[in-house]
Amino acid sequence: MTKRIITISRQYGSGGREVGEYAAKLLGYAYYDKELVNRAAKLGDIDPDMLRTSSEGIKGMLSNLLSYADIATGKDEDSLPLVDRIFLIQSRTIRQIADEGPCVIIGHCADYVLAEYQDVLNVFI
Repeated sequence: MTKRIITISRQYGSGGREVGEYAAKLLGYAYYDKELVNRAAKLGDIDPDMLRTSSEGIKGMLSNLLSYADIATGKDEDSLPLVDRIFLIQSRTIRQIADEGPCVIIGHCADYVLAEYQDVLNVFI
C-alpha cells in the first residue's frame, strides 16, 4: 500500500521541518506545520497565539488518554482542562487534514493521532 500521509516527529535542531518541506515538494503533497495550528484555532474558536503557546507546553500521552477516558464516561469536553481541549481540537484538525489527501504533517503528535490509519509513514528525525 502506498503511504499517502507522512508524519515527521523531530528533535529540536534536527532539520526535520526542512526535510518535511523538501519531501512534500518532491512528492507534490500538501505540507502542514504552523498552518495546522491556525486551522485548529479556527476549528476550536481559539486565539492562534494562545493555542501555539499552550501546545508547546503539552507533555505526555497519559494526560491525553485520561482526557479521552473522561469524555467516554460522560464528562463534557468543555469541562476538560485547556491543554486537553487543545489536544482534542488539534487531533480533529490532523484527521481532517489526513482525510483531505496526501500530506506531510510536522509534529503535533500526528503519528499518535493517526495511529489507526493504514496509509501513514511515521518518521522520527
